[in-house]
Amino acid sequence: MARNWNRREVALTVKAYLDMLEAELAGRPINKAAVRRALLPKLDNRSNGSLEFKNCNISAAMISMGLPPIDGYKPRWNYQHDLLHAVIGESLRSRQGLFETVEEAVERRAEKPDVSDILSIFDPAIPERGEIYGSLRETKEMPDVVPRNYLEQETRNRSIGLAGEKLVLEFERSRLISLNREKLADRIEHVSIGRGDGEGFDVRSFDEHGKDLFIEVKTTQFRKEAPFFISANEVRFSERNSDHYSLYRVYAFTKNPKLFMLPGNVTKRCHLSPTAFRASF
Repeated sequence: MARNWNRREVALTVKAYLDMLEAELAGRPINKAAVRRALLPKLDNRSNGSLEFKNCNISAAMISMGLPPIDGYKPRWNYQHDLLHAVIGESLRSRQGLFETVEEAVERRAEKPDVSDILSIFDPAIPERGEIYGSLRETKEMPDVVPRNYLEQETRNRSIGLAGEKLVLEFERSRLISLNREKLADRIEHVSIGRGDGEGFDVRSFDEHGKDLFIEVKTTQFRKEAPFFISANEVRFSERNSDHYSLYRVYAFTKNPKLFMLPGNVTKRCHLSPTAFRASF
């Protein structure tokens, strides 16, 4: 039977995690394996796998607090919720510099990256509805620790959103050309620029048969499991046009951009928490 982690072990692991996160966001190289090797002797006879799983738990907790997780540690939601949140909160109170680093990262101006094989960015693996279910948990015990939801703040960085839409436009043109549908590729429309943001979608493209495909683009520089934010108007549009609608989730945008697709009614694909509707799988 697995042993629960004690507070000392959790505190040491959280500190190492936040050190790595701050370095990663600042663009400094980190060696996760070396960090784990240095930390393991300080823990109570934990295995490398156990430590790696705990780091995945911390990723889940960070997302639930509106903070970005470390790349490489997939969020795992089955964790000692009260203890982990309390320890992270204590550590964050003494690390105000981390918030400045996160703020700089989510506000940083983005440009569309050059991708040699644009069709290779497609990721057929769609996250399951339960993979980040825990992101909807309330963190009532620490409302004063994190100044704001930084994952939501990133969505207001127009340069990231626009660059993601341009990447999708390039992807769609290449996709249709690969299907020998060059004339359709020439008719793709950047709706959010040409008509504004009120249409409920960003890009008008076409399927291989020439039928309309309405695409909403959601872009993040963080992991694919990070929740995205969607307006009530966008949700209603997906409901009314489910047969011709798809949400394209672009992730890891500034490092190695990938995208997966959520076709159809968004409410059938994601958990939606009202206000600005935060979607999770």
